[in-house]
Amino acid sequence: MPEVEITQSSFQALDVWIRGVNKGTAVKWLAEELGTDRMAVAAFGDHKRFGNAAFDAGTSIVCSNAVEEVRQAAVCVAGVQSAKRNCDEIRRYLLG
Repeated sequence: MPEVEITQSSFQALDVWIRGVNKGTAVKWLAEELGTDRMAVAAFGDHKRFGNAAFDAGTSIVCSNAVEEVRQAAVCVAGVQSAKRNCDEIRRYLLG
């Protein structure tokens, strides 16, 4: 199917989406819709589909268990893997 892309995002999950649509294109679209610079947008993720957003958002934050290429592109790597602790770390990073 040339019009879709498929990737395995975890041991138990496959992501299927329209080719060319990813978190990066969503960041660009949302910033445009809101009339803001995309550099003012923060994006969060951990897998290859997040990779584009890591470059297209002003701030990219990933979990410490993110795939290597995504960790390398991120501005901040949250060092813990629980939802509450990640939220606390993200809040500290964004709000100081």
